[in-house]
Amino acid sequence: MAIRSSGLTEGSPSLAASGANLSVLGDLDLKEIRQAIRSVREGSKTGRTGVIVQVLATPLLAGVATTADPISFKKGRILVDFVRNKLADGLLSGKEPGERLIFEGTSSVDGDQDAPIGPAARDSLLGMLTSLEKHFNQPLEVEWVLAADGKMMTVQVRPLVLPAPGAYTLNELKDFAILPDITKGHSKIELRRRAAEIGVRMSPARVDVATDSGVTVESKDDAPPSSWSAGLSVVLLYPPRVDSQIVRKFSPSSNYDVELLIKECQRYAIRSYPTHHDVGATRRQVLRQGLTDYWVSSAITQEVLDATATGIVKRISSGFLVELAVGHFVPKGSVRTSSYLLDKRMRVTGRLLNDQERAFRFLDGHVVEESPLAEAFSPSDDVLTELVAYLSPLLTEDSISLEFGLLFEGDMFVSYLIDVAEFAGDIVSDSDITTGVLSRGRASGRVVVLNEDDNAMLRGHLHDLDRSNGAVRDTVFVAKRASIDLFSLINSLTAESNCGFAFSDATFLGHPAVILRERGVPALVLPDAHVTLRAGIKVNLDTATSGLNREQRITEG
Repeated sequence: MAIRSSGLTEGSPSLAASGANLSVLGDLDLKEIRQAIRSVREGSKTGRTGVIVQVLATPLLAGVATTADPISFKKGRILVDFVRNKLADGLLSGKEPGERLIFEGTSSVDGDQDAPIGPAARDSLLGMLTSLEKHFNQPLEVEWVLAADGKMMTVQVRPLVLPAPGAYTLNELKDFAILPDITKGHSKIELRRRAAEIGVRMSPARVDVATDSGVTVESKDDAPPSSWSAGLSVVLLYPPRVDSQIVRKFSPSSNYDVELLIKECQRYAIRSYPTHHDVGATRRQVLRQGLTDYWVSSAITQEVLDATATGIVKRISSGFLVELAVGHFVPKGSVRTSSYLLDKRMRVTGRLLNDQERAFRFLDGHVVEESPLAEAFSPSDDVLTELVAYLSPLLTEDSISLEFGLLFEGDMFVSYLIDVAEFAGDIVSDSDITTGVLSRGRASGRVVVLNEDDNAMLRGHLHDLDRSNGAVRDTVFVAKRASIDLFSLINSLTAESNCGFAFSDATFLGHPAVILRERGVPALVLPDAHVTLRAGIKVNLDTATSGLNREQRITEG
């Protein structure tokens, strides 16, 4: 017989209590059964409890299975632990080892897994697990037995405990302690926690957690928009990607008529509209996308601020490099930036100024292009020094770049932190910057001139694609700017491809430059390269040799 507890709180969505209470197994007479019932009830650690008396099966196989990954909560990833010719109480208590099988749906992860249990038992077990999960509409932990007569039986079923759904505002350092574990390790959350620790300003934010098990909570109302609000950004934190793409949506924060506002100004054009006019609907859409393949999803809603300028700052060997432009989207390579060099004492030592042709701004969740700019922006030495001093406590690793914004308040600028821009890799010396070396290496081949597509550039901001390998070789690609439109091409190349890039303009700390350095693909910034380098000619590109000027780094022949 088997005498087990069945507590009112045991095996609930928030408390599995697996193994917490006593179970009595064995060949028992009536007196021993009664005593076992008393022992199980009196020894309960989960409050008032019922007791189940079952006939004990004679097992060929016995074990426990989860209908989803118990760590990542990925749907359809079935984990099975089992033992042979005995009950699984030793396995479940951790006193005995067992065998493990892992399935993605009905396919084994580690090759042919028919051999350990046989195809009939496998199909019976997977069918039972799938039916139970569908019936309860939640991920489960199931104890099971394959009896000597070949019958697959369920011994116990309990919910796989998921993080609790809820909304969490991130206003103070203490708010980070109560976040679910699936969000705590995300780079956006860790950056916000570190910023809160040392008092660096970031835009207001909240985190929402949702599950696909039918458990819902009343969502908190969003905080009123700040005076600097230019909309809201909702980004999926967990899972970090869906179909290899980051999920990011924009939403209004004030719902004013942006089209009417810019109607009379020919310098402005709307390039992207919010998905919804309500941030709640936007957030639900993002969370639902995360629940496609996982039982849990999480998203962060952040206020987008109406920055005068944004940019990237990084610690380099001689001090600091700041790249800055009017408006947003600097890390994406979408706009032309100016570069500023500061020494280790945060004094400005150099300026590489470029005329910015256009800017992208946020107006109540709409992405608006301004061209030409009404007014250029060049920060003073004091503004740059204060900016770097303010953010330098977060630049503890040489590989980290930080995205920041500058807000104009009264007669002064206020700095704030936006995000980790990227891990910038093996960059850069002052000479690299002044001679246009974006990524070191050598390449040779025919010139291919790439045309720019502004709409594709904007779409690239919304969905960062995964990297892949390809077979392009012996080519030097020429483009007007290093933008995220080129991700799929860059990701198809390696140092062995003998390919490189020449850009008329590029951001040294932007995402495209980072990936070029990671993949070992040489790249050079050469003004007007897209005009002066003709398609079809053969050139040699050398960004590895020291002491060359820009013109010497790319030669015909």
